[in-house]
Amino acid sequence: MPIEFDAHDLEETRAANRRFERMPRLRLQNPIHRILIQGLLGLADRFGPDVAAKRGVPAESRTVVALGRTAKVRILRPPGKPVGVHVHIHGGGWTIGNARMDDALNVELAVAGIAVVSVDYRLIPAHSLTDGIDDCETAARWVLETGLAEFGAE
Repeated sequence: MPIEFDAHDLEETRAANRRFERMPRLRLQNPIHRILIQGLLGLADRFGPDVAAKRGVPAESRTVVALGRTAKVRILRPPGKPVGVHVHIHGGGWTIGNARMDDALNVELAVAGIAVVSVDYRLIPAHSLTDGIDDCETAARWVLETGLAEFGAE
């Protein structure tokens, strides 16, 4: 199922990319810094507030299958029937982060009626960059092939 973009979509994407290019970057040249940040994210997941639970949004961690591969995801379900599905790929430059780190944003989408599938992709250098990209593709394809029907959304 190919996705087609018109000229307007492409120009909007290019404009957003130009804005992103001007944003400051967190440079993690020292591997110890990356390990420390990932450790802090793990502590926040374990002991920090559960934003989804506070807002009454059901959250589920699971493994999805598509393209003959598996990917770990965190699913946030809206209170009623979803009007759409958002595949969320967290920031972190493929080296840090997890599917829960953007819950504050994703929970707001769920409250607005959008199911969120946040990809918990594999991180480099423990895994190859293509592993993380494959996880994102697998999750997106699962949404297209199976998830839309599961959520009852188009």
